Amino acid sequence: MWRFVNKKIRVLSGRPQKKKFESSWADWKQFTGKMGLERSSNSYKRKFSQLEIFKAPFSKRTRLELYYALDAPIPPDFHHLVVRNYSLKLDSEGRLKECDSEKWAEISQSDDEVAVIMR
Repeated sequence: MWRFVNKKIRVLSGRPQKKKFESSWADWKQFTGKMGLERSSNSYKRKFSQLEIFKAPFSKRTRLELYYALDAPIPPDFHHLVVRNYSLKLDSEGRLKECDSEKWAEISQSDDEVAVIMR
């Protein structure tokens, strides 16, 4: 489900675009058709509304891109990463204001460094 959403938020260049994925009935109908699933698209729409992005099985950068594209507020537990480590700008509701490619590159680099340390 997360992989589907991750693909849907992107434009041709691969960058995330704000509000490209609206979690509409049509989006989930496409998901069920593509995956060959028998459950109703409404059940996936409901399930998605209950999921937490910070638990998604992706790198920090991809999770931040999801927060940005879905225009979702970043939870307090994830704030320190965004504000202190990467100095990304948040609005008054805790949503990412911008998607700066240089800052995203820093996030990507740090994910790579963590992966090397873990090996």
